[in-house]
Amino acid sequence: MGQYIMQAAGQPDNPEAIRGIAVAALLGACLIHGLWRNGGIVLNNVLAIIKILTLMAVIIIGFAVAGGASFGNGPIGRNAVKENFNTRKSFSRPSDDAGSYARSIVYVVYSYSGFKQPFYVLSEVSHPKKRFAKATIGTMFLIAVLFILANVAYLCAVPKDRVLGDELDMANIFFRDVFGNETAPRVMSGIIALSIFGNIVVMTFTASKVKQEIAKEGILPFSLHFARSTTTPYAWLKRRFWRTDGGPLEQSPAMALALHGVFAVILVAATSSNTPSIAYIVLVLLYGYTLVVLVGFAVASGVLYLRFSKKREWTDHLGFKPWGGPTAAIIYSCTCAFMIVGVFIPPGETSPFSYATTGVRHYIVPIVGLCMLLVGYSYYFVFAKLIPRLIKKVLVVEREPIIVRQGDRQDGEWVQILEVVEFWWAARQADIKEARN
Repeated sequence: MGQYIMQAAGQPDNPEAIRGIAVAALLGACLIHGLWRNGGIVLNNVLAIIKILTLMAVIIIGFAVAGGASFGNGPIGRNAVKENFNTRKSFSRPSDDAGSYARSIVYVVYSYSGFKQPFYVLSEVSHPKKRFAKATIGTMFLIAVLFILANVAYLCAVPKDRVLGDELDMANIFFRDVFGNETAPRVMSGIIALSIFGNIVVMTFTASKVKQEIAKEGILPFSLHFARSTTTPYAWLKRRFWRTDGGPLEQSPAMALALHGVFAVILVAATSSNTPSIAYIVLVLLYGYTLVVLVGFAVASGVLYLRFSKKREWTDHLGFKPWGGPTAAIIYSCTCAFMIVGVFIPPGETSPFSYATTGVRHYIVPIVGLCMLLVGYSYYFVFAKLIPRLIKKVLVVEREPIIVRQGDRQDGEWVQILEVVEFWWAARQADIKEARN
């Protein structure tokens, strides 16, 4: 985001300012959600609309250029279409670089990783049972179509060889070539910066919810502080100075947001030895490899194990039959397995992922991702297994959900409005029973 803002300002070569903007954006997103939760949701929706409109504009302009239209730089589309969509030349130099293929797929999967975010915030959705499935399927279909058409639109205006040899991203090259000036790509950089900030806003909101749920299991230091939701300053001021209906005040996971902000800044600082563009590539690959590929492989493989395990009798309790049976889980687990292994294959010397281009060895990021996962498992093992054996106590977690009908209607859906969490260390089973009584 910082890099695009500086490009829009006409000062792209300022790494200190770029990192400063990155930190400000990360902490600003945390403050927005902490001060006014609904305001953060509204901001995210506005930025999402801007992103959709931008994609649609790129698609329309690209296809118009392919048809011979000119936006200030002449009819450049016909030559690009002739070169890019020539079936005799498009695959004339196929690559056998498996390492680059694996990394490219990780970045593609990362682009669609947002489909998981609604799962973390279903408590914020009105009538989730009715709306969630339709909204998720419809949104994924819309985004897939827009992403594919946007890439086709790029190729309608920009020759492939120019893209491979340019330091700018595809969108900036597209606008520079279509409009024939330097103002258009600077405007596009500003729009991309807004889009990236939208990603930061939504990821901050969902990530804080995840951290809050982890804290509710009692396995973090000061878990009760991170598990607690607090009344937002906006809600307090609204109750103080404006008339309200007397309902529950708006709350946000303030401490979980603070925890997320601290670790986000640490990641920015940890990659400060690289240029901002290389640091972004490393962080995206780290996120994609760890949270999308490794976790995705574990989840898909776990679903397959439950599906085919006769001892579990999992299918008897499903209550529904997914389309295609286990086909989706099989395809996803196989794809993730390829990416897990493939990123360890050295990319070719001419690859954009090579050491000569990035300055980062090909095995560094996947090893860091695997180590992070291993550290998480080790921490959980020590806390949940080793410490109880040493102190001869067991951690007891009591979670009492408060569930009401939505809208106080007799036919409203049952929704959870809050949860009371308590945990303590009990010496033996008798102590657990006594404490619960």
